[in-house]
Amino acid sequence: MRLTSLRACLWATLLALVPLLSTAQSARPAKPDFTWTEAGPGLYADKVRFANGDVAQVAKGPLPGRDLRGLCALSRLELRGGKTGELLSVTSACDDNVSVVAAHPSVQEARVAIITTNCGGTACHAHNEYFVVYLAKGSLRVARVGTGFYGPKGKPMVFSFWFEGDDLARSTLAPFYGGERNKLDDLLPSTRQWVAPGEYIDARFRKSLLPFLGEHPEALLSDTQARAPLVSRVRPEQFRALRAAMSGPGDSTLVNGRFLVMNACMKSNCPYAFGTVVVDGLTGDLQVMTFHPEDKRHLHVGTRALDPATDYVWLEAVETQDVLRLSIDAGKLKVERAAGK
Repeated sequence: MRLTSLRACLWATLLALVPLLSTAQSARPAKPDFTWTEAGPGLYADKVRFANGDVAQVAKGPLPGRDLRGLCALSRLELRGGKTGELLSVTSACDDNVSVVAAHPSVQEARVAIITTNCGGTACHAHNEYFVVYLAKGSLRVARVGTGFYGPKGKPMVFSFWFEGDDLARSTLAPFYGGERNKLDDLLPSTRQWVAPGEYIDARFRKSLLPFLGEHPEALLSDTQARAPLVSRVRPEQFRALRAAMSGPGDSTLVNGRFLVMNACMKSNCPYAFGTVVVDGLTGDLQVMTFHPEDKRHLHVGTRALDPATDYVWLEAVETQDVLRLSIDAGKLKVERAAGK
């Protein structure tokens, strides 16, 4: 009788543990559907076809009917419709060298592809610009990851992807070497995470700033909390002038997973007056600038001094209508007329 009771007690204990074991197993993160390391073999292909039939391909030289700017006139990644060959988009993946270094599960029916660009010279032999092309609700999307440096020996960058059907559901890049270094000039690892707006953000990016990804500058300038550091440094009339300079069409882009660059021009005065809000996603600092090239006027207000070591990375993303050249001098923004303009 006692033995039967003991057996019953043991069975009851085991049955009670089953849900706990099941919960523990489900809590473990699922293994990635696809992992690629920077140290692994690269495809270095010029074309990849996705599961929806559309194509991402490398193109060089002029594009009939299109005025290509900067490096895109040399080499670029284009997205084209699979059935018609119609140009869907000229992406920002442009440089001397553009390559498809990975595609999963194949170059004929991919769900994701990794693209690299670089200048091809000794100045950029240690790093690439990385882009990820993926499927979202049946359509191709492109996310710019940013500058990635070759990792220390034995510690390469790792790209991981999870899917729901053919669509990208989750992606993490860890470790990722975005250029941060310690005092001894060693590269410091970081983590990049893909978020629903289609951006790869630094894992330290402030959650309170996530709603501004992909938004017009007015979204931030109208937010009482986000604009507070700026408002405390300028007079009301200056703030209104900054705001007015960005009252027309605009957009935003994320640079290196950290800096949100929000460009816009002045309503009824594009492209003769325009401005930019730059948000540091790690610190919340703001850099706000407006330009009036014809009047040779500009205004820059920052919540901290500019640092060449970190801030040069976003200067190229500031819209200047190709008539101004920006640089950093003694912690301040230096604005000069572009050569020949």
